[in-house]
Amino acid sequence: MSRAKMREKAKQIKDREKEHKNAVQAQFRVKMKQVKQPSKPSISQDQPTMSISERLQIERKKRKHLSKQLLHMEKKIEQTTAKLTKKEAQTGKLKKQIGQLSKQLEQTKADAKRAKETLSSVTEENQSLKRELLDLQNEIGQARNQLALHHNHLKKIGNLERENKALKEQMKQLFAQQQPPDERLQQQLKQRKEEVQQLQRCIRRLKKKKEPTVFEMHQQLCQQLTNETLKNYLPNGRHLFAELVQDIEMLANRQNKQNRQQTLQELDQDSSLLFGTTFRQQQTENLLFRDLEGQVYQIEHQDEVDHSELPVKAKRVSENKVEIIKAYQTMPKQMRRCKRKAKKQQVKDKPLLIPIGTFRVCLIGAQRLQQYKKRLEQYGVHVTVCNPYEDGAETIRNACKKSALTIVCTQHTSHTALALARSSSQHLECIKHDNEDNLVARTRFFAKWRLLQIERDKKTETVSVLVREEEIS
Repeated sequence: MSRAKMREKAKQIKDREKEHKNAVQAQFRVKMKQVKQPSKPSISQDQPTMSISERLQIERKKRKHLSKQLLHMEKKIEQTTAKLTKKEAQTGKLKKQIGQLSKQLEQTKADAKRAKETLSSVTEENQSLKRELLDLQNEIGQARNQLALHHNHLKKIGNLERENKALKEQMKQLFAQQQPPDERLQQQLKQRKEEVQQLQRCIRRLKKKKEPTVFEMHQQLCQQLTNETLKNYLPNGRHLFAELVQDIEMLANRQNKQNRQQTLQELDQDSSLLFGTTFRQQQTENLLFRDLEGQVYQIEHQDEVDHSELPVKAKRVSENKVEIIKAYQTMPKQMRRCKRKAKKQQVKDKPLLIPIGTFRVCLIGAQRLQQYKKRLEQYGVHVTVCNPYEDGAETIRNACKKSALTIVCTQHTSHTALALARSSSQHLECIKHDNEDNLVARTRFFAKWRLLQIERDKKTETVSVLVREEEIS
């Protein structure tokens, strides 16, 4: 039942009780008036005259009867008032129950909304998990195919190694069976070797004497071009060389585009290429390679590698070995000037430090920050230090926004500071095992990566300009 209906019923009950009270009081008043008024005796001839005492007795009886009726009516009134109080208490209880039920309804509605929201979020999570499962299944299938190919390659390599061993044994047996050569045979071999060397020299000379290059042909044409021979260069009144130049420029632009696309595709497809830095082990003084994820590899042909603490491009040879392809040692003009000044000073105690750049770096951590700052400032970098347990969130956020690179030492950094760095930094680097060499290597690699990005942007701008010119032409 609703509150309005309950209120209407309570009003009706109160009205009925009031009407009943009023009716009882009216009846009582009428009876009292009748008692107070003296009844005029109708003296008839037939009835005998009553005495005063008898009349008083009759009136007393009437008063007693009326008093009894009054008591009875008062009892009824008390009963009705008790009933009214009970009903009012019941109505109060019902009102309280209605309030509680309304609160429960509001809570159930809020719970239903929350349940709907949780259902929608759960369905979205299930869909995302299903997608991730499909992706993982595809990756597992690709990995299985790669494993099968790898096993096949290993089998082929094993067979080839066995064949190679058998051939080596046969060669050893043949060399053992051979008799010592005579002096004549040795002389003939020497003569033949000399003849082969002479023929190789002749081949080299002939290779050098090739057809004339394009530049030589251009020089010859310029020498032969005169007023008399001009008609030969303009058949039918057309300038053939201008058309040739246009065709050559168009072909060169197309070839440059194809080369750029091929290099980008090779970089995307070749997963064996790794980027990182080289460093020297303190115990054995051997050069090792560390990639961007922090994994360490051994280097093949260490004698050919002379650089350390420089960004490097490497190719994976096996699971633990790497071959270095390229070392990024290019420096801008400011760095070269700093290097020349350091050479002129001829400092004997301190080693020569190759400057990295003049950009800003933000270090976030709680241990050895001043030591790291001094080491990085030696390379010309502006360093700002932030301690997550002492500095506030605004200072960390402002430092990350102002700096080009932010380095977070994850072992002694809080999660809140790491989240702030991720949200507000331009370029973020997280280091788990932090030391001076790792920090220097990361900053050097970032500087090189920044230069490469600038070069790529310039190339894309030039390509877009060329494409627009071609479209306009």
